[in-house]
Amino acid sequence: MKSICRKNASTWLYSRKYFLYPSVVLHKRWESDTREISTDKGARNSVNAASPSRSKFNLVGPRDYRSNIRKIIYVKSQDESTKEKSFRKQQQELNSWHHGFWENQNEKFQKSKKAFLKLRSRDIETETHKEFADDLSKFYKDFLDGNYQVHSKYLREWYGGNFQLLWTGLQVSISRFINKVLARTRSR
Repeated sequence: MKSICRKNASTWLYSRKYFLYPSVVLHKRWESDTREISTDKGARNSVNAASPSRSKFNLVGPRDYRSNIRKIIYVKSQDESTKEKSFRKQQQELNSWHHGFWENQNEKFQKSKKAFLKLRSRDIETETHKEFADDLSKFYKDFLDGNYQVHSKYLREWYGGNFQLLWTGLQVSISRFINKVLARTRSR
C-alpha cells in the first residue's frame, strides 16, 4: 500500500476509526473450528492476546483448503447492543453460508474434473499438450454453463445478504454515533 500511496496520503482512509469492525489478519493454520495453531514462533505468544474476547479487531485466518474462503472470528464487544449483536450474527451466518456454498461447489468441480481426466487418460499418449489444453478449457466452459443457474442464484442471494448487512451496519454506525454524541453532551 505504501508503494501505491505517495507519502501515505491516503492511509488515513484505512485507519481503524472509519471501519465498523476492523480486521487483523493472523498468520495461523486452523486445525478445527474451535482450536487454532500458530505457524510462526513470534505469533505463538500473541495468540492469547489476540483472542476475540480481548481484541477490538475481527480475527481473519488463512484460507480454508476446501472453500478458499478465509475464516473470520468476529469480535464481541462487552457493551454490545441488540442491534450490534444481530449485525454480528448476520455477518457470521452470511460468512458460513458463503463458505458452505463454495465448499460444495469446489467439491463438485473437483469430482467432475477428476472424472473428465479419468476419461481422457486413455487418449493422452496420442494427443499433444495443445489438444489436451483445448479439451480441458472446453470442460471448464461446459462446467460453468452447466452450473449457470446455481451461480446466478448464489449471486442474487449473496448480493441480497450483503445489502442487508450494509443496511444493518449503517443502522449500527448511526446508533454508535448518536450514543457517542450523547455521551459527550452528558459529560459537559
